[in-house]
Amino acid sequence: MEYMHQHAARAAATVCAGRQRDPRQRRLVELNQLKSRAEKISVPLSYADELYALRNNLQLVRNKLQRL
Repeated sequence: MEYMHQHAARAAATVCAGRQRDPRQRRLVELNQLKSRAEKISVPLSYADELYALRNNLQLVRNKLQRL
């Protein structure tokens, strides 16, 4: 029974720590997720420039956030 309480307390602490994470760090995680999704996008050749621009802009924003 004690183990269950320790496990529950550890899980609650993990959730709380995630909520208190730096907003910048949360945005970086979101940008990483968007980057992963953008890497999987397949478009016709006529839209390749737009896809390249999207990926490039995601990287630019990520770099700016990391410099803050």
